[in-house]
Amino acid sequence: MHWRNAEELEQIIDVIGSPTIDRVGREVSAATRLVIQYARPSVTY
Repeated sequence: MHWRNAEELEQIIDVIGSPTIDRVGREVSAATRLVIQYARPSVTY
């Protein structure tokens, strides 16, 4: 599950850049950090 979220997040970051609080809000930005924290090491951001 975590790897799928990480792959989707990587695609989103490629399109819009880093999901900062200004761009996506506090909750989504915090969720992004959790996905990155638990992502497999092969996914780079």
